[in-house]
Amino acid sequence: VATLMRAATQRSAVVPLEEVGDCVGSATAGVRCTAAKGEHEPCWRRRIGRTRLPLCVFVVVLTCAAVWAATFGVTLLLTLNNRRRQLNDAGDQAHTLLQLLQEDTYSSMRAAQHAPAVFALLYHNGVLAVNDLTALYATTWSLLTGENTCTTSALTTNDGRLLGHHTNLDGTYGMWYEDTNLTLSEWLTDDEGKPISLVWESRDYNSTQESWWIVVNTSDPTSKCWTDLYTYFNMTYITYSVVASDSDGKPIGVATCDLDVSHMAAMFLRQFQVERGVALLLDAHDRVLGSSVESIGQPVRNDRGELVPVDVSEVHDERVAAAQRYVKRHYGSWSVAANETRGKVGWTGGHVLIAVDVVALECLSLTVAVVAQPHIAAITGALIGIIVGITVVMVFVSALISWASQSTF
Repeated sequence: VATLMRAATQRSAVVPLEEVGDCVGSATAGVRCTAAKGEHEPCWRRRIGRTRLPLCVFVVVLTCAAVWAATFGVTLLLTLNNRRRQLNDAGDQAHTLLQLLQEDTYSSMRAAQHAPAVFALLYHNGVLAVNDLTALYATTWSLLTGENTCTTSALTTNDGRLLGHHTNLDGTYGMWYEDTNLTLSEWLTDDEGKPISLVWESRDYNSTQESWWIVVNTSDPTSKCWTDLYTYFNMTYITYSVVASDSDGKPIGVATCDLDVSHMAAMFLRQFQVERGVALLLDAHDRVLGSSVESIGQPVRNDRGELVPVDVSEVHDERVAAAQRYVKRHYGSWSVAANETRGKVGWTGGHVLIAVDVVALECLSLTVAVVAQPHIAAITGALIGIIVGITVVMVFVSALISWASQSTF
């Protein structure tokens, strides 16, 4: 301490290192020490000088930080504007597609409704007699082969008899006939609907126990309704049922038309393509009836080995899975989301856009949905890459200037 005090009063004095060490901790800024090579410099300057920080580094770092911040701000602004624009574009496309899906689904199902409605009307107007089977089969044949989407045209009588025509999977035609003893037989027919050969026969088959009979109120001549989905011979159908009554208004049975769900699936696959996405047709239980992508929503086999529609939660597609999580979390089911949003476009936050709406017919509510992934993620990634590239370049330039510079504090 005495030595340091003496040096403070004599600024020109040189204090040996062995007396004061390396001056670390010295409170006197003016002390000059003996360096290893005999040089004399202030201790604080020598201490910092060991790090060799160029003065211009601070200027470069501040400039680089300003450039990086400006680049980041511009990139963020461009990203947000691009995201908003693409969302709007994708939303408009989704809304347009929703309308097309609704119109096509409506027209397809209304065409299916036409056949049983006409059948019932003919009985009610007295054109068809209750016991005239020849006229009945002529009518079911003409309705089946007319301009509609039915795969069957039939009448189930009050005593449980099934009578009518149907289309086979191979494109041929068949005919159902059930006698008063409830022995049901299926016949292969020619191109005019006339029976050729017996295919199979079943005894004690009562059609009044089937869903297409139960779904309507047979005591009400105006009752009509769509059934829920059901599986028959490995095919999934929905049936439109209309109570048929005679000219006196007395119900005589139920006129029906079956609509093969695979027809609706083919319609979606053939007509609707979504860029980077998929269009879906779902029933009230969130089962997939149709998809615009062939690999999505294919039927699966249940415990009995029957092919049945797959639940949307079991669809193996990242876009549909992200949309499913969003819908499940916010609405509980797709049908609820469709009824609450009514065609509005939603953004899941996971780079997936969804738009849903309802196709509502008698006793039946279907959900049409569009799930898409716009190009936002790819463009955002490119802009982030630009930021990273600029940052790397700035760090390299700073290091180069630091190495080349000789001026220090």
